[in-house]
Amino acid sequence: MRFILPFTCLLLIYSCEQQHQFDPGSALKPHEEFYLLRNFPNMESGAEGYLQALQQARSMATQRGDAPSGFDALWTNKGPDNIGGRVNTLIRHPADSTMLFSGLTAGGIFKSVNGGASWYPVFDDQPALSISFIQVHPTDPSVIYAGTGDPNISSYVFLGQGLFRSVDYGESWDYVGLKDVGILSDMAFDPLHPDTLYVGSMGIPMRRGQERGLYRSYDGGANWEKVLFLSDEAGITDILVSPDNPSIVFACGWHRVRNQAESIVNGNMSRLYRSLDGGNTGLWSRTVCLMSHYRGQDWRGLRVSSLSFLWRLIRISKAFIAARITATAGPLFRQIRI
Repeated sequence: MRFILPFTCLLLIYSCEQQHQFDPGSALKPHEEFYLLRNFPNMESGAEGYLQALQQARSMATQRGDAPSGFDALWTNKGPDNIGGRVNTLIRHPADSTMLFSGLTAGGIFKSVNGGASWYPVFDDQPALSISFIQVHPTDPSVIYAGTGDPNISSYVFLGQGLFRSVDYGESWDYVGLKDVGILSDMAFDPLHPDTLYVGSMGIPMRRGQERGLYRSYDGGANWEKVLFLSDEAGITDILVSPDNPSIVFACGWHRVRNQAESIVNGNMSRLYRSLDGGNTGLWSRTVCLMSHYRGQDWRGLRVSSLSFLWRLIRISKAFIAARITATAGPLFRQIRI
């Protein structure tokens, strides 16, 4: 009997250790693996596993010779019928008021050519179906850009796979770049040189990373450089290039980390940043944190209302307020080198 008790204890310890060393393997159902891959940092795969799974699914479909979307098969709707997908962006084509584009959190891009009476998908064969923005080229109406990833960064984080471009009014799409920088949040054109693009990244919110920041391309997306980096916990949510002087660039920073262990929604980097030289020298000004006594503050939205004033939309907890700031000069800005 004196040997039975120690032996039983050893079995219990071994059993507990085995439970903590659980390996999902290939026994998981698709929805279970979908959840666990987003359970970072509890699961080792984390963001890398999520991105690898997207690539693997696309490669397998290509090897089989069928469409990556799988929607050429016969499907029957089994419900539920009360689910409304979140729309991240909705635009009307500037050259055709009946042409609309809708970008969904996890449903790709839908296009309408009759003012919204009917819609059809145009992005289903791409590796990432989370859409953050859709923008039409300012001088060539056939060229449209779309960013991927969900910039709202809720509890289920949908990562991006870069920037995509269409040259046929959104009917087909090709990858342009930035697939390794996580969630793309916004895009702006230089009004005088429309092949100069600015794209903001919130990175991979489940972890701290150097991929966050503001990126610029001089050649329509063929090559990119980072012109603003705030920190490994903060990224860029909104961008605006001055319509009067394209050397003046504004960018909104958001201090955001989201995983199963922590949720950071505001911080010292959640401010408005301004460059007077298009980001060339790395010398940016940032606003004095006028509303730092509010908790839960972040920046959402930039719009120009006149030649001299810029409107910012600020979220404080669950409410939104609008504030006007001077767009061209100084008392609200403090110069810093990023």
